[in-house]
This record gives sequence, structure tokens and C-alpha cells, in this order.
Amino acid sequence: MKVDHMQATSFYAPGVPVQVVADIVNGTHTYSTSTTGYYIPPLNINITPKFSNSKIILHWTINCEADHNTVFRIYRSGTLIGYNNTSTAIWSGVAVPNYDQNQSSTPQNTVISWVDTPGTTSALNYQIFIQATWTGGSIPFYLNRTYNSSGNYNELTVSYKSAMEVAV
Repeated sequence: MKVDHMQATSFYAPGVPVQVVADIVNGTHTYSTSTTGYYIPPLNINITPKFSNSKIILHWTINCEADHNTVFRIYRSGTLIGYNNTSTAIWSGVAVPNYDQNQSSTPQNTVISWVDTPGTTSALNYQIFIQATWTGGSIPFYLNRTYNSSGNYNELTVSYKSAMEVAV
């Protein structure tokens, strides 16, 4: 009699990380021309879930100087998912840049975390969008650097981004 000890079984481990995508974001980037908002491409995260019922835990640590009349929003492959869902108005987001009356020195740190259940095994692109909370003027945003990039006030920093797929 032959006994097969290697029978195929399914693996079920809720709460266990399935995969992690993480990277640091070096380099400085300046955005200041939009009056409504824009994506910040260096903060994009790409991940392809292995299971359609997984949760994706997103995390960004963003070092920047930015206009205080803005909010950060999260998009999944071009669809808005990250905002305060009591309103879709222009002032509704997941986080705000720190208020900084002196935009000539010392970048601030904003941490954004989000949990998504995308319901797919297709490739996903998570994007950070900075949205104006008013309708006039430009929206300055300086990633990993100060507003004033010369002289004694030119601190350079590094940001961080990650996505973790977790089994449900």
C-alpha cells in the first residue's frame, strides 16, 4: 500500500502578511503651478495582490514643505479612495501638511496610513494627491526639501512609502 503524505491543502492564515513593497524616496521635487491639485509621482506605490480578499495596508512618511491650505488624498489606480467620507468637497482628505508660517526653513513630516480592500488580484497603483482647500492661487509643495533651497536653510530629507498585503 502506498501512502501519499504530500496531499495538497489550502493555506489559511488571517492577519499574516503575504507581501510587502517598501521603498525610500530620495531626491527633491518641486510642484507649485496648480490651482486645484496634483499627484506626487515619487510617492506612487505599485503592488499586485496575491489574493482578492486581502487587505492592503498603506503607509507614507512624507517630508516636505507645503501650503497649509491643502489636504492629502489617496487614489487607487486613478479612483479616489482616501478622504474623509462625510464629504467629497475640496477640503476632504486623509491628512494635512503641517502648518508652517515660515516656509523658508525646516521641512515638516506628515504620516499617512490607510487600509484598503481592493477586491482584486490585478496590479494596483496607489497615488498621493495634494488637493487645494480653496479656489485661488498656486499650491506650493516641496518634497524632501525646504521652500528655500539655498543658503543656511536647505535641509534635505528622505520620505518613505510602503504597502503590505495581509491575508483576511
